[in-house]
Amino acid sequence: MKKIWFGGLLFLLATGAAYAQFAGTIAGRVIDQAGAVVVNATATATNTGTGIVRTTVTNSDGLYTFAALQPGTYNVKIEMTGFAVSTKSGVTLVGDSTVTADFQLGVASMSQQVEVSSDAVIVETTQSVVSGSIQTSEVQNLPMLNRTFMGLVTLIPEARPAPILNSTKLTFGGGMSVGGGGGRNIMTEVDGAENRDDIVGGPMMNFSVEGIQEFKLLAHSFTAQYGRSSNAVGEVVTKSGTNQFHGTAFAFGRNDGMTAIEYFNKVGNLPKSAYNREQFGGSIGGPIKKDRWFIFGSAERTYQTYTTVFPSAVYNEAVILKNALPNLLLQPSQFIPQPLHDFLMTIKSDYRINDHHSFSVRWAQQNQYAFDDQFVAVNSTNPPHPDTAPKTSYDLNGSFLWSLVASETWIIGNNTVNTFKVQSSYYDTKQTMPTDVPSSQWPLQNLTFPSLEVGRTGPSTDQEFFEKRWEFTMISRAKSASTP
Repeated sequence: MKKIWFGGLLFLLATGAAYAQFAGTIAGRVIDQAGAVVVNATATATNTGTGIVRTTVTNSDGLYTFAALQPGTYNVKIEMTGFAVSTKSGVTLVGDSTVTADFQLGVASMSQQVEVSSDAVIVETTQSVVSGSIQTSEVQNLPMLNRTFMGLVTLIPEARPAPILNSTKLTFGGGMSVGGGGGRNIMTEVDGAENRDDIVGGPMMNFSVEGIQEFKLLAHSFTAQYGRSSNAVGEVVTKSGTNQFHGTAFAFGRNDGMTAIEYFNKVGNLPKSAYNREQFGGSIGGPIKKDRWFIFGSAERTYQTYTTVFPSAVYNEAVILKNALPNLLLQPSQFIPQPLHDFLMTIKSDYRINDHHSFSVRWAQQNQYAFDDQFVAVNSTNPPHPDTAPKTSYDLNGSFLWSLVASETWIIGNNTVNTFKVQSSYYDTKQTMPTDVPSSQWPLQNLTFPSLEVGRTGPSTDQEFFEKRWEFTMISRAKSASTP
């Protein structure tokens, strides 16, 4: 079976709160000691990581706004003739949120500087959406058994992990369930572009934890810009380079020396199942040109070998079936080796063209292969499938995915921002039976006896799905003069 999906052309022109979904906003009001608004004060926001500076002035209501800011940590400064400079340092901005930073200026004879800890809890007062965020420090430092960012979903209210929706995504970590949903109607976006599996639902591809800056889940009450989701929205922002070179390296390993004997092994008086997992990779990022051009990349590889053990009763049924019908070419096995290989890579570059224009491009890919003697559908209602293939042949369960996202942000004026984004993505997943054995030599189809199935039907059917997507988005944000 094959499926082709061409993402439609989407132009979204809006005002108010609709803007580049993965960006954020810092806004506030400036007053003097008497409570009167300060007009034409100069407001400056400096990204502490990249050194990129944005400048604006307060309007007739004393309001300032910095829209479409890259998530990160900022120092915000207010300057006005006759008043002391006022600064708030370490303002943490997460994606798709608005941080309110108000200022009260003192006279020039006074020196005032307000320090705001980067760990301070920011209360969102400009949007009604119910959401939760997992930021960089949590993504990097919280323990995750298999290092998938989906494992962090349990830390967000109303969310829990959902069952694996596609057996070709064994290392993805499953889906997201919000409010008791099944996980198929979740829309995920990475850097403001869709990462949706239009074949079975849920997320399309995985991303290395080393390359993720933050993860945010919009549980409900989000705006119409997320109209393609009927349940919840997951927002992921990938890391960007900064003015300092930074790199990481990691290696994790587990084997059967650290696992207990499984239930069916104990009942059948069988030895412990073989298990080995090696996961390693790293990241590096820094400036190509300080304060202007940055790059970041991450890569991760996983090798896993494990053995599925079937109950002795099922194995005995397979032996009886083989003896009764030798023409089936059935080869019963109680131990099914199932090695798995997975590779993740992300490269991102950000370039500040001038004070009004910036450009960003991100490439990500995932290659995953599982070689085994048969397939078992996870959480399936079908009975177990013992090995039916000759020992010299292997089935191929694989996925190849990539996503290319480019965006250009234009600061038109103090109150207007325009972002144009384009994504091209490709997703190919397939399950195939061995090619070195003629189909005429495979077991009969649709044969059940009584706890097992043999043949090429059910989970063992040859299948391939692929999805091609082009996505174009143009988002314009015009801020009114009467709102912060």
